[in-house]
Amino acid sequence: MHSVLVGVDGSPESLRVVRDAAEEAARRRWNLRIMHVVDVPAEPGAPERIVTRAAEQARRSAPRVSLDTAVVIGDPARVLVDGSRIADLLVVGEPAGRIRPVGSVPARVAATAGCPILVLRGHSHAGGPVVAGVDGSPRGQPTLRLAAAEADRRGVELVALHAWREPDATPLGDTAPLSHLTRPAEIEHRRLLADAVAGIAEEYPQVSLRRDARRGSARRLLLACSRVAELVVVGRRGRYRIDALEPTSVSRHLVERSACPVLVVPGIAG
Repeated sequence: MHSVLVGVDGSPESLRVVRDAAEEAARRRWNLRIMHVVDVPAEPGAPERIVTRAAEQARRSAPRVSLDTAVVIGDPARVLVDGSRIADLLVVGEPAGRIRPVGSVPARVAATAGCPILVLRGHSHAGGPVVAGVDGSPRGQPTLRLAAAEADRRGVELVALHAWREPDATPLGDTAPLSHLTRPAEIEHRRLLADAVAGIAEEYPQVSLRRDARRGSARRLLLACSRVAELVVVGRRGRYRIDALEPTSVSRHLVERSACPVLVVPGIAG
């Protein structure tokens, strides 16, 4: 049976994350596992009270979801990453508007989780599109297909966004009118995006798909989209690499700054 894994620390914010994780499990008809990780000695009975309260919250939000709880001793990020090896979705949260360093638990987990990770940031703009970052490579296909599945579940439009940058000069170093560079590049990148999404319409015929190829920074364009989107879906370089969310990566930028939830999809192993 597929499962959603969510971590809880007893704070009001984490209980909201549990509520949303339960709703995600209900949307998929998956099981829910609630985990509390203790990294320092705790008052006897306190960890159990935390997971009991979280389970009550989950049952109020999604009464039909099958769930179980666990209390584990260890480093929170490491334990959640270990749990992600057998889960199908890992849910973590960030308080709205807060920018955390890459060493935070959500950032560490997003960099190394073995399954897709949903980072609950900002606000999910109901009725807004699911926006997928598309790089056009074969490694990006799992991200695109997962985004299409999310749009299908939510009954919203899927926007496939492909961004590219262009040089400011010719190979010889001579400047050229922007139109000389833009037109051929635009045609090529639109073709690349069309090829990338070619199978999506057949696989998800009920999903409204919009292709959006733009010249510019993928990080900035996706961040702008997050202000109106219900969800942004991005890929991660590598499957278990600790540097997968390097400082310049699109996924790290969205995990730290997105105005809506972000779904980070691990890359192909190797």
